[in-house]
Amino acid sequence: MTLSIQIGLGALVFSFPIILLLAYFKTLENKAKKAMALYATEFSERKNDLTVWIENFDIFKKRRRFDLDPYNTTYDFNTCDIIVNPTSLMIIGKMHLLGKTKYLRPIVFTGSASTNHGGIPMMARFVTCRATRHRGPNVEIDFNDPAYANQMTLVIKNVDDGLIEKIIQATT
Repeated sequence: MTLSIQIGLGALVFSFPIILLLAYFKTLENKAKKAMALYATEFSERKNDLTVWIENFDIFKKRRRFDLDPYNTTYDFNTCDIIVNPTSLMIIGKMHLLGKTKYLRPIVFTGSASTNHGGIPMMARFVTCRATRHRGPNVEIDFNDPAYANQMTLVIKNVDDGLIEKIIQATT
């Protein structure tokens, strides 16, 4: 009897971190889906599974180093979906976990900090674009995140020509 109680408690204790991790990613994905639903309009264009790269990202350049919000993005993804609106661009990073693709917290790139954010400020991170360049098949967007001290660059790789113009218009 005692051995079965010990085995049951051991299984419960060892499975708790796994259950907590799965609940965290489920919450993160639900927030991302809700933000995407609020952000997309009839004028939006969505592209899936684009390859991206974030240049000049340094976790140690945070303005407040001990601001530990587990739902904030750390710009550590290489695949994303994008939704382009006429005045802004939403990047939804993707992470692969246990054979499934999970969404991370969306990032909205706007041309100015005063853009009306509607109902999604708590579900997405907002950054301000400084410059947008078209380099071959890639688009580079220089941006400032209020949580970080340095300017970073988002590089979206292999973008088709029609989408390049929409991205440049949305981020300027």
